[in-house]
Amino acid sequence: MEFAEGSRKNKVVSLTEEGRRFAERYALPALKAEQRAFGALEPCEQREIMRLIGKFSQVLGDECDAFKQHIAAESQAENQGEGESCDC
Repeated sequence: MEFAEGSRKNKVVSLTEEGRRFAERYALPALKAEQRAFGALEPCEQREIMRLIGKFSQVLGDECDAFKQHIAAESQAENQGEGESCDC
């Protein structure tokens, strides 16, 4: 991976020969199958599925953020308790 020519933000990814073979054999046919399946839907169905995927993506992102916060709080609580000892 390297910066795109004339850009300090965009990057260009290059595949190895093995990566190119993999992409041609698996990734490109999968992409074409996905495009054919989406194209088989009526335009209103395409809009609806995109709306639902967008909603799902937003809710899933929110859930992931909440989970990260929960884990961080748990970790912080565990770290605060490490210095304490009990003489029981």
